[in-house]
Amino acid sequence: MMQDSNIKELQWDSEFFSIKIGRIDKFLINDETFDTLLFRFIDSDYKLLYIFDDINKIQPTVNLKNCVLKEVDTKILFEKKLDAIDFKNNDEIQILNDFTLEDEIDLYNLALESGHLSRYKTDNLFKSGEFERFYKMWIKNSLNKSIADDIFIYKENNRIEGFVSLKYSGEYCTVGLIAVSPKLRGKQIGEKLMKKCFSLGKQKGCSILYVATQLQNQGACRFYQKFDMNINEQKKIYHLWKI
Repeated sequence: MMQDSNIKELQWDSEFFSIKIGRIDKFLINDETFDTLLFRFIDSDYKLLYIFDDINKIQPTVNLKNCVLKEVDTKILFEKKLDAIDFKNNDEIQILNDFTLEDEIDLYNLALESGHLSRYKTDNLFKSGEFERFYKMWIKNSLNKSIADDIFIYKENNRIEGFVSLKYSGEYCTVGLIAVSPKLRGKQIGEKLMKKCFSLGKQKGCSILYVATQLQNQGACRFYQKFDMNINEQKKIYHLWKI
């Protein structure tokens, strides 16, 4: 079995997808070490590696038998300093406390919309239905507060038409998922949801808010830039599959 401090075994991912999955942060190691790890991958019981690299690096080229390397994402992490945020109340945006099965279904359907460029959808080597199952679990774990502290929602006709999940972590907070029904886009629902995150984040003592998206999602990038959010980091993500 492959054991190396440069390879992090991803326990949750491995259990969820029922294959052994690891991660390599290539930007932290030199090319020689990286090549050594890739060749050792062949003799390991890993099935899939997530490889994170700096955006300005050349796509890694490997000649590994029975493997497929796919560039699946360019992740952009935006940040917003919360030092000049006001606390104007917006009654249209509510905190979701008690919820019904219909609420959970609404959140799940919106989450699928938000994840249309997710690497779990665009990488066709994942089994059919895994993308949907992944986002269903993401919603469940947000509702049970294991990966989110608050969910803010916008409702029309007693249906959730927009939501955002938020996690507080000391001096910073992180948006998990944000989505608005396509039929309501252009009505500033997303802006109201984000402003709620800014306000609540500051009230919780956070000084910075983070949110990640894909470079390919130009609509989301423009949306975050409207709030004068800065790019904290950009990383290319590859999937290396053993087939």
